Formats: sequence, C-alpha cells, structure tokens
Amino acid sequence: MDDLARPDQDLSRPRAGDVPIWARWLILGATVMTIVIALAVPRLFLEAEALLAPTWVKLGLGGLVVLAIIWIAVAPAPVSILARVGVVLPATHLVMMVAVAVAWIAFGAHLEVAHALVPLVDALPIAAIVLAVGAAIIGSAWVIARRRRREVIPVAVTIALVQLLVLGAWLPIASHYAVDTFGFSHNWVRPAALFESFHQPVQLAAFALVPPLVIAILYAAIATRRARWLQTLSSPLTIALLVVLLTGSAMRAGASATALTIYLNFVPWLLAVAFVAVAMIALLCGSFLISAARRRRAIARDRRQFTGTVAGTQADVIACVAVRSWLRSPELIVDGFEVVTAEGALPVPPGAILAAPLPLGSTGLRVGEGVALLHGGTPVALGGFDRPADGSPFRRSLAPTASGGVIVGPEQQREDGSLAQVVLAAWRPAVAYLLIFVAAALPALAGLASNSGR
Repeated sequence: MDDLARPDQDLSRPRAGDVPIWARWLILGATVMTIVIALAVPRLFLEAEALLAPTWVKLGLGGLVVLAIIWIAVAPAPVSILARVGVVLPATHLVMMVAVAVAWIAFGAHLEVAHALVPLVDALPIAAIVLAVGAAIIGSAWVIARRRRREVIPVAVTIALVQLLVLGAWLPIASHYAVDTFGFSHNWVRPAALFESFHQPVQLAAFALVPPLVIAILYAAIATRRARWLQTLSSPLTIALLVVLLTGSAMRAGASATALTIYLNFVPWLLAVAFVAVAMIALLCGSFLISAARRRRAIARDRRQFTGTVAGTQADVIACVAVRSWLRSPELIVDGFEVVTAEGALPVPPGAILAAPLPLGSTGLRVGEGVALLHGGTPVALGGFDRPADGSPFRRSLAPTASGGVIVGPEQQREDGSLAQVVLAAWRPAVAYLLIFVAAALPALAGLASNSGR
C-alpha cells in the first residue's frame, strides 16, 4: 500500500471535493483565456479573410463555451465548481478545435490568407497528423501496459500530455534548425514562396513530431514500469525541461523571418497534438464510466455471489485509492485478504477488481499517497468466483475458487452521480493539460512580445 493519508485531518489540504489553491487560479485563468479565444478567433478569422457573416456566427462559438461553463457550474454535484470547470475546459478546447477544422473545410475555397500563411496544412492535412499521432500513442501504450489492459488508456494519457509539453518547447528550436537542415531559403517574400520548392512535408513533420513523441514514450515507460526511478530523475528532468523552454522562448523571440514562418506552419501540428491529448482525456473519462458501471452491476443485489465481512481489524487496510501521478487518474489498489461469509472464509487474491466510488477526500491527496477504502470489519459484496459444475459429484465439498476477475466492493454503495465521479477521476489530468497548454504557449507569447516591440 502507498503512504496512507487522512486529508480530512490536515488543514493544509483543500477540503474534500475541492482542488488546491494554485489549481483554482490556473482554472480561473484558463477559463478567461478560453472565453477570450472563443470570442476573438472567429471574428479575427473572418475579418482577415474579408468574409461577411452575421453576428451570431462571430459570437456563436464563444457563446457555446460560456453556456457550457455555466451549465457545469450550476450542475448539482458534491465536488467544487472549479473542479468541474477544470474538467470541462479541455472538452471545450476539443469542441473549439473541431469547429476550426469544420470551418477550414467548409470555407476552404475562400480562405486565401490562411492558405497563404500555412501552406504546409495543405501539403500534409491535420487529420493525417491526428491519426498518425493517435495510433502511435495507443500502440505504444499497449506495448508498455503489456497484459494489463486497464493500464492502456492511463498510459496513453501520460504519453499524450508529455508529448504536448515537450513539443511546445521543441518547436521553436526545431523551426530554427529546420532552416539549414532542409535547405530553406533565407530570402523569402511570402510563406507560400518559402515552401513552393519544398517537397518533403512528411520528413519535416517527422523532424518536428518524432523527438517529443519518443521522449514521451520513454517517460511513460519509466513511470509505468520503473516508477521509483522518477523520484531520482524528477529534479534533473524538471531542470532540463525548464532549460529547453527558456531556450525555445529565446530562439522564438529572436528568430529570423524564415524561422518565424516555419514555426507558424508548425503551430497547426501543435494543435493536432493538443487535440489528441484532450481526446485521450475524454477516452479516460468514458472508460472510467463504463468500467465503474460494469463493476457496480457485477455486485448489484441481484447479481452478487457472496456477502460477508473482511477479516481483521480496522487497522488492517486492504484496499485504497492512490495517486501515482498528476498525468493519470487515481488508482484503486487491493491487497490479498479473506472475507468471512455464511459459507466460510473466502480468500480474495491481490489485484482483485475494486467496485467502489472514488472518495471526495481523494482531491486532497498528494502524489504517492493513498486513502483507505476497505479495511478489516467492512461489510463487502463479492463477484467473479467460479463454482463447481452442477454435475460434479464433489460439488458440495469444493469451495468456490477465485477466477481472473474477482470483484469486491462495499455492500452499501455510495451514490455520488456520474458527474462527480468523472471529476474525481479526471481533474488531475485535466489540470495538467491546462498547465501544459499554457507552458506550450510561452514560446509563441515570447515571439509576439518581441514582434510587437520591433
């Protein structure tokens, strides 16, 4: 078991169902930025192309974002409003990116300025980047998780978020070195002219996207199989990341016109990776809801096989929810134990599937900590045991045996609602995404500040 904590007895932690203070400010800032972008981008997009459109078209996307935030804020749930907003913001980013893609397709023939600024989008469609990156992430997660299928989606979320972070830091550096690596002209007049003699978009995409993806896969592999190594490597990795971010920001601020143009054509690829990252978080939420529903159904009153009491005392913790990383949802951990039932003591093997709602107190856990869910004396329900066949002559003398999917959970299940459980499962990866998105935008902001001062 991880180090067990009592968040309700530590006043330095947020209250049950709430997020830390720094996360609240991050969510508030990200909310304001999201609303501003949703209101400003359609207007700037249409005005730059001299396209006439009614006001509802210019403000429609921003209005939908505001309505989504209001809806999630007023929805009844035992978790805090900011925790709910923090989870819904990545979903709004996903909708915004889809809206931009639809607009690009629908108004493609009229977007002369956009096509002239980012000709690489025509040479290598964003959909191809999304599919290639998504397939690479899922395939790598499958290999890293090995036979533990429950680990595939959490590992995929980790890879996607780390790739987004590293890519945001790498692209300014990549755009600087791509000028000479791919033989781009230093004397250009317009972006289209810069790329008109360039016939290697796939190689350029690999130069920009593959190094961050490889780093993300290696990090996820270490975090999954050698988690203790991260305790030793955390400081060097943080320092290395800060150095790369600062180097990229400096290169972006002092970049040549050619490097700036290449970076501008890389930005849609950054958005494609962000799209994949948010899609992975959405997949995590969906898989959590489906798995939780299946587990609850397996030990429902009309389907449970046994009921009993966990052997031992209250000090004997046999199941907990633990936080391994900010890049994944809390993990349910079960040790081996015995349950005293009417038919005798039943052994439950380590690694059994736990059918229990995430506790509100899990929001106060720090990385490496856990909070107890089941302990000695807890009434539980069981499912997933194999009984001898009815035709067996020794059926009555043989005890039920544990199969590969034993499910255990509290006899009386707490009902928080799907929304609260999704927020408890996904708010950490969602907040990590918001923080990574801001960090990935730093080089671009540095470039804008430099250009405005020239």
